[in-house]
Amino acid sequence: MKLCAFISLKILVKDEMAWGGTGMEVTIDIMLYCLLRWLAGGRYIDIRLSAGISPAHLYTSVYKSMDAILDSEKLSYK
Repeated sequence: MKLCAFISLKILVKDEMAWGGTGMEVTIDIMLYCLLRWLAGGRYIDIRLSAGISPAHLYTSVYKSMDAILDSEKLSYK
């Protein structure tokens, strides 16, 4: 939850873009879940099915989450 709070301002998307194609809203925790599962070596089909999002939204979530973590000042090296 702390990581979600750190990156939430960098990830926020417009309301019409926040739907995962299955009627479920793609929230920050779902986006972070997708990133962590993907980085751990999870297969995209398993991740997207468990998150309930389309393949396009899965990769968008992964890249947006990754960029938000890399751009976060609180998570950078000092």
